[in-house]
Amino acid sequence: NEVIGRYCALLEDRSQQFLPIRFFKDFEMRCGTNWEPQAVFKSSGTTAETHSRHLVKDVSLYARAARESFRRIYGEGDFSIFALLPNYLERGDSSLVHMVKDWMDQFGLPGSGFYLYNFDALRQALAEAAERGERILLIGVSFALLDFAESHGFALPPDTIVMETGGMKGRGKEISRSELHQQLSKAFSLAKIHSEYGMTELL
Repeated sequence: NEVIGRYCALLEDRSQQFLPIRFFKDFEMRCGTNWEPQAVFKSSGTTAETHSRHLVKDVSLYARAARESFRRIYGEGDFSIFALLPNYLERGDSSLVHMVKDWMDQFGLPGSGFYLYNFDALRQALAEAAERGERILLIGVSFALLDFAESHGFALPPDTIVMETGGMKGRGKEISRSELHQQLSKAFSLAKIHSEYGMTELL
């Protein structure tokens, strides 16, 4: 990787393992040069500044990693998966949307799906999945989950996974993660909230 090589040379340290996120904004981070990416994922970003980009040589490797991560943390079996990712869906270059869609394909029960701003339909789908005794995963960007919780919050089964992924994205006042989790826990009567961050760079 030419960029990492130059970075280590400037530091005079070949063991450097940590990269500034800025590198993913300013350079094409790739090992070798004789391939074209199957996908270019971009970070969501919190401002109008340049977004991080990840050039993906083999999308199937990304899918395998995402599935294995899911299995390690949540085990085998299927979920009703509901996604509140409005700004990500609208962009079309999100690794998060790619991952969640793959989770739905691999682990999702019938009725799993993406919801933009139709909170009534989402609440009904959640209630029906809970009534059927299905395991539920609700994943969403923070501002959308907060909006949903405020207007349509209700007690979910205690084993429900509510996973927030990212900040307010300029849609409202930034709050701390502990405040966010407190509000979501209260709205859905859950003991804990899960988090998922840094897709573009960590991939």
